[in-house]
Parts: sequence; C-alpha cells; structure tokens
Amino acid sequence: MSSAFPTLLSVALLTSACATTPEGEARSPSSTPTSQRATPASCATAPACLAAGLAAQNRGAHPEARRLLTRGCGLKSAAACLQLGNLASRGLGQPKRPQVALRRFEQACALGALRGCYNAGVCHYSGHGTAPAPKRAVPLFMRGCILGHGPSCYNAGVALHHGKGVPQDRRRARRMFLFGCQLGEKTACAQLPPSSRPTSSSPAARD
Repeated sequence: MSSAFPTLLSVALLTSACATTPEGEARSPSSTPTSQRATPASCATAPACLAAGLAAQNRGAHPEARRLLTRGCGLKSAAACLQLGNLASRGLGQPKRPQVALRRFEQACALGALRGCYNAGVCHYSGHGTAPAPKRAVPLFMRGCILGHGPSCYNAGVALHHGKGVPQDRRRARRMFLFGCQLGEKTACAQLPPSSRPTSSSPAARD
C-alpha cells in the first residue's frame, strides 16, 4: 500500500450542507417528452414525477420541482429522492437544510441510488446535517461500493485503514481499495502497490 495515509474523499462535498454540488445531481434530458412534463396534479408515476420535477428545476421553478420530486420519492424513485437531497443541500428555492438533505440521501440509498449512499456516508462521517458518526457512515460506503461506486469503496477503505467507525483492518481496507480501483477510482488505485493494481479499470459506475 502507498506510504501516504489515505484521507476521506470529498469531491467538493463539504462546504455547505452535505454538498455544494453533491454527486449524482440529475439533469432533465432535452428529449423528455412533453407528455411527461406533468403538473403536480397530474403526476401519477415515479418516472413522470421525476421527469416533470427535473424540467421544473431547469426552469428555475424550484418549489414546483420540490413538490414533484417529493411525490416521485414517495413513489419509490431513488433518483427523485437523491435530487431532493441535492436541492436541500444547495438551498435552491429554500434555505439550506442539511438535515433534510441527509434524510433524502439515506432514502435514495435505501432505494438503490449508489450516490445517495456516498453522499449520506460523507454527511455522517464529517458531521453535516448530523453529529459526526463514522460508525453510521461506513455501512453506507459499503453499500455504495457493493452497488458499484468507486469513491464509496475508497471511503470504506479509508475507514478500515484508520479504524474509524469500524475495527482497524488494513487487509480488508486494501480489498476495498482494490474494488474501487477496479471501478476506475484513481485515489483507490494510488493506495495499492503497482504490482497489485488492475491492468485496466472500468469507468466509474453511474446511477
């Protein structure tokens, strides 16, 4: 392993709430059919609510976006929950609300959004929207890693390397760094001896 002590990956996440520009912020595709750009009253399915919410956000109609995304999140759209966390953390159309952002990131993670797991883990680890709780962060990083998110693997490795929130286990940490490296996370690769690095790594997974 590299002689440098690894530190938690932040990726511009720790300036305001859990994030100034959290990972996984969605954008409404320009090709979204007009029929899916529904009003709050006609938003009936998770995909329609997500599409309409993103379209409203792109117009700058943040209160409408929040209503639509809230309905989408209630209908089990992981992406809608993740985007609600992004809106709350950045304070778009509302004051910055780190506690709300954390709750939405946790919901997104539970629904399978790998970047929801990562953002929630960073919040718990660093104490944004909650008291610092590395013990709660590590399972979130582990879940993100299992879902295929390289930075989550790296952060899980950091926690194991230092014994933060989990018993120190540098052998297991190295395994997390290897998983992250295989997913294209360069900071994880840097913690491995050159002889242990994969000959090629896949691009980092995306939601």
